[in-house]
This record gives sequence, structure tokens and C-alpha cells, in this order.
Amino acid sequence: MSTGNTIASITGGLTVATTTPHGLTVGQAVCAGGEIRFVDSVPSPSTIVINFPFGAEVTQGDALTRTISYTLGDGLRTLTIADYWDPIEAIQRCVTGFAVNELSIGVNGDFHEIGYTGEGRRLIDSSSFVAGMSGLNEFPPEPVSQANLSGLVPGSIGQAWVGLTTMQSMNVLMASVRLTNQIDYRRREFGNVAGGCITGGVRDVRVDLRLKANDSQEMTQLHAASRTREAVPVMFQLGAMAGQVAAVYMPRVVLTPPYLDDKGVSLEWEIRDSRAQGGGDDELYIAFG
Repeated sequence: MSTGNTIASITGGLTVATTTPHGLTVGQAVCAGGEIRFVDSVPSPSTIVINFPFGAEVTQGDALTRTISYTLGDGLRTLTIADYWDPIEAIQRCVTGFAVNELSIGVNGDFHEIGYTGEGRRLIDSSSFVAGMSGLNEFPPEPVSQANLSGLVPGSIGQAWVGLTTMQSMNVLMASVRLTNQIDYRRREFGNVAGGCITGGVRDVRVDLRLKANDSQEMTQLHAASRTREAVPVMFQLGAMAGQVAAVYMPRVVLTPPYLDDKGVSLEWEIRDSRAQGGGDDELYIAFG
């Protein structure tokens, strides 16, 4: 988590100096003026290099607001997912030992989506629960809910950055990011009614893109990178209001050659199953700010 700071200066669009030591590491996010960027390198305790430039509205003296960043790791954790209904006498359910096998993030001009799929070890319900199930003494009570006044963020609100460019990509029609843990749930072993543990496989991060074709230099560079298998950075920001934005960043994505779709009024590029590369849990970063 970054608690915030103040911009002392911005040099070359990417080098940001702060008024006090920032305490940031590579992969953490900074947010200013409703825009999220990720730290690519840390030259000094009061200087960072970000992945893409802020907009022209962000200048010296602006605040870097609080962000929460998530990186990849070696260990997979499980959680309990509950499904509560009114009235309280209704049957309540929860799944214990749930492990996320796939995380998906999708953006387009209509809406943003974040989805999770996976399996749990056991389904329990309030009507048949007895003490000791899943190590619980009682069925988990429903937490006290907080009033949620936030609305849906329109899908057209956000930013896309694709390739080695200092210009925001304005021709992205759709995009999706998929993180797959390839979990073995260990449920097929003789004598086990339910899996006793989970084992993660080879992690896989893939990107799909649909772009409106044009004759810009950026599109030419993307096509060349797909032919030479040169890795390029890809980032998507969801939302544009401080305190209500999220972002996903992949520093190195090897693009597949585009499929040219000419069925519509204008030509579109479809780039499928491009794989994010990494060497130390650095294929993917996610942040909220």
C-alpha cells in the first residue's frame, strides 16, 4: 500500500520526483488526478520511473493519492465464500476451501468486468450444519453490511496503453486479461471424498485484444513486434475518478500476429492469446486507487 505523497517534479514524462521519500518498489502503483501508473524502476528514495506518462493535467505540486497494489506470489491461499439471503431464517450457504484457478478482467466500450472461477472443498448450509464441519463451531453469521452508494462505472471510462508508446491507445475496442493458476485440486486420489489440498501448476497470463485498424506509427510498431516476437508493455485503467479506479499492468507481453477482420464497415485487428512473460512473479500487477 502507498499512503500518498506530493509530486516535486516530472522529467521526461516518466521520471517522477517526490517531496518526501516514497518507499515504493517496482510494481507498486501511484495515482494522481484520477490516473494510475506503475513503478518500473526506483533510481533513488525520492525518485521513481513510471511505466507510462501521466496526462498533461498532472503537474508539479499535485498529490499522489493512496493506492493498494497486488503482485503475484508463489503460494496459493484458500478462502470461504458465503451466500446470504433474507430473511435470516432462509437457508444460508457457504463454500469453504475455495481456491481461485482463473482471474479474468475484461474491458470494452459498454462495461468493465472482473471475474473469478475455481473450486471449493466443501459446500455447507445453515439447515444441515453441525459443529465441526470444515473446522467451524457455528455456521458463519452474516457480516454487518455497509451502505454501498457507488454505481457502475461506464465501460467507456478508462485508459488503454499498448506497446512502446508515450501516447494513450485510443483504438481499443475490447480487451481481456486471463490469469490461470492451473490448479490440481487433488480430488481424484483413492480414498478422498474431497481434495485434501491444492497444488498450483505453471501460471499462465494471456491477453486478447481487438483494435480498430489505422495507419498510425503505433499500429505499425505493434505489427512489427508481433512478427519479431518482441515483448511490449500493456496496461488498462478502469474508471477515471480518484478513489474509484483500478488498473492491470503487464510489463512484457509477446503479441501474436493479428487476425484481420474485414467483415464490418472498417478493418479490425484481433490479437488472440498473447502471453505475458516474466521471471520473478512479475508478469502481472493489479492496483486500486
